[in-house]
Parts: sequence; C-alpha cells; structure tokens
Amino acid sequence: MNGHTNTHQSRTTGRTQRWTVRSRTRRRHRGPLFAGVLALIVAVAAAGFSPAPAPARDFDCGHFATQATAQDYFIGLGGPAQDPDRLDGDHDGIACESLPCPCATTSTPSGGGTPPPVMPTPTPAPTSTPSPASTEPPRPVAGRRAAQIVRVIDGDTVRARLASGQQVTVRLIGIDTPETKRPGVAVECGGKQASAFMRRIAFDHGRGRQVTLVSDPSQDQTDRYGRTLAFVDARGKGDLGRLMLRAGWASVYVFEQPFARLDRYQDAADAAERASTGVWERCRGDFHSES
Repeated sequence: MNGHTNTHQSRTTGRTQRWTVRSRTRRRHRGPLFAGVLALIVAVAAAGFSPAPAPARDFDCGHFATQATAQDYFIGLGGPAQDPDRLDGDHDGIACESLPCPCATTSTPSGGGTPPPVMPTPTPAPTSTPSPASTEPPRPVAGRRAAQIVRVIDGDTVRARLASGQQVTVRLIGIDTPETKRPGVAVECGGKQASAFMRRIAFDHGRGRQVTLVSDPSQDQTDRYGRTLAFVDARGKGDLGRLMLRAGWASVYVFEQPFARLDRYQDAADAAERASTGVWERCRGDFHSES
C-alpha cells in the first residue's frame, strides 16, 4: 500500500513538475513576443501622429516672386532636411538665393505656419513658327597684338614692331592732336608739345615700350592711308591715348560711330579742360590753330 501510494504520488509529482516547467517555458517565450508586439504598436501610432511634409509640386525658383516666398514653401516641405524640388542648390538651408527680396533665411516660415500652396502661372505654349535665319555676318571681336614702339611720328601716330618683326604705322583710335607733319598744313599750336609728350610716355630711357595693340570692332582695321587703327596699351604706363587726353595735348575724336573707350576718354578730356593743361592753357583749347 505504501509502495502503491508512493508510486502514485511520484507520478503525480512528476506530472506537476513537467506542467510547471512547460508553464514557465511558455511564460518565457510569451514575454519577448508581447514586448515586440507592443513596440510595433507604439511605432505605428507614432508614425500616424507625426506630421508629414507637404507633397512636392515639382516647382523651381521661377515659380516664386520673392526669395521669402520660396523659403516659406521650402520650409513647408520639410527643408532643409528635405528638398524634393531642389530649391537649395548649395545645401546651405536657404532656397532660391538669386530671387529678389523680401528675403528669409530662417527655418520657420515667415507667416508663422505652413505657407499656402503656390500655384504656377500657366504659360502659353511656344509657337512653332520658324525664325528666319540671320543673314548678318558675326561681328568681329577686339584683336590684340604684342608690339614694341620704335618711333613717334606725332602726337597721335606711332611706329611699332610686331612680334613677327613686321613694322606697322599705328593711328591711335579716339584722339586727335595738333598737326605737325600733314602736307599743306602749317604746324598747329601745341603740335610740337603733343609729339614731345607722346615720346615721353612711349619710351622708357630711350627704349620703346612694350605695348599691346587693341583693335575696336566698331572701327575699321586700317584708315584710308593704310595705317593700323588701334588703342595702344603700354606696359607700365597704360592707355597712351587716354594719357594724351589727360595731359591736355589731345582732343576726343569720333569717326562715324562711337568707339569702345569713348566714356573714359571723354572723362579724361574733361579733366584736362577743368585743370587748364596742355592745349587748354597754351592755345585756349583750340587744337587746330596755327602756332
């Protein structure tokens, strides 16, 4: 009897222990599973309550009248962290910096909230009418040639040697000086002084300066006498024609149409007249009177 009872109790105790082990095992597996499900529910709820940025409308900076308007739109889309329309090309947090002000550089819309939707202005479709082909030849650009002064002929004309060794006579564009060598014309007041001043600025210790001959597309390449027409920019001195004007030994000369350096030349001539230098002093401003 005791043996049977002990055997029964032993079996009952074994079943109880096995149930207890299985119960504990289920609880151990159920704990992590419950925690994972709970974390997923919290993540979904958080995503549901997070404000989503406004949808992009594929705009560019041309859709906005001012930089501040573009900045409001940019911030409303989640900028600078998000920039679906690529309005912040240099990634500095400021959209469409080329637009006119009013301007905004903050990360909060200037209106205090999400900017109103911006609707692009519809533009008419371009017509397919072909434009007539241009028959005008392309305008030449200013040419530049290195040279060295070899001789001064008068106040507005020099002789120069090109890099190739060829020598050319250069009539300076934009200035006119009193005559000294024109056939049939007497030496004019200030002519000798103008020539002397040109030698002074065109030579350095008896050696002709290195210069750049600059043509002007608005003028011919040569004049009727075959002289090269050019501005003469001397190394260490600058524009020789402008220096002649500023010293008062030349006047501004426009042939048929304005030349490229007209404004600065006129300023130099006006300054010489105000200072009463050169011909303005010696010849009372008459550049073509007999000496």
